[in-house]
Amino acid sequence: MSTKSSADWDMQVLEREWQTLMDELAAATSLSPLRVRAQAEIESIVGETFKAWPGLNGDGRVAAWAKLMTTATQSSQSMLPSCVSCGECCRVSSPTLHPDDLDLVREQKLPWNRLYTLRRGEAARSVSGAAPFVLDREQVKIRENSESHHCEFLTEERCCSVHIDRPLQCRAQACWDPAQARELIGQPRLTREDIFGEVPALLEIIRAHEARCPFPKLHVACEKVATAQGDEQMAAAVNEVVEVVAFEEVFRTEAAQRLDIPDDVLDLIFGRSFVELVRLFGFRVDKGADGSRTLVPRDAK
Repeated sequence: MSTKSSADWDMQVLEREWQTLMDELAAATSLSPLRVRAQAEIESIVGETFKAWPGLNGDGRVAAWAKLMTTATQSSQSMLPSCVSCGECCRVSSPTLHPDDLDLVREQKLPWNRLYTLRRGEAARSVSGAAPFVLDREQVKIRENSESHHCEFLTEERCCSVHIDRPLQCRAQACWDPAQARELIGQPRLTREDIFGEVPALLEIIRAHEARCPFPKLHVACEKVATAQGDEQMAAAVNEVVEVVAFEEVFRTEAAQRLDIPDDVLDLIFGRSFVELVRLFGFRVDKGADGSRTLVPRDAK
């Protein structure tokens, strides 16, 4: 908290001290700061106090801040059994789709270019905060912000831009009672076979890609680089990674051209490219002007 009296706070200091209070209350409870703040700000006195603050005198600000602290403390002592639109669920990760969501995908209420596929063998993050795990089956997810990992449909105003058409996992999500969401663990997930079952040509190319460019193939090649001993072994391992990445890139490009697949839906149809996924292993593949490819550390300049 500020060492200055609340009587002397301007709006900027009030906002900072309010957020500090939210963080302190969150640390004393099982709630996140976002949930604490959103729940407290349901109370009308909070908005009214912030609005009136510039016009209050010193004594009025001291009394108003005391009321804000009391309101926030009381609010944080129990979680309301309802959504307060804090956005915490949407910030943890994007949802994985289930068969119940198929109509939303087919009707483009969840547009194809906002979805991507995680393939068998890839690592996934648990929404519960547990350690990453390896997928034993594919899953289709809504895209996430590349930096924050927030669901792409989460707006700056902490709203879901597809709330009416949100998928099953989102409808089951309830931070005040996780029982319903837990019931989805282990349940069938939506697959590309479900989505493109009526497009035989597309399913055929997806299956060919799975057979010729499986994710474990990239994983094994990268592990060889990590364990290579001696220049000759290292050169062979590096060359293998470059060839695996290049082959998958060519496969995607040619398939997209042949079937007229838009670039922004390739991650749904084929999963993330090896050009992107090789970065998970600490590398990147640079392409020269002559088309040659070189494996370098991911963060190399």
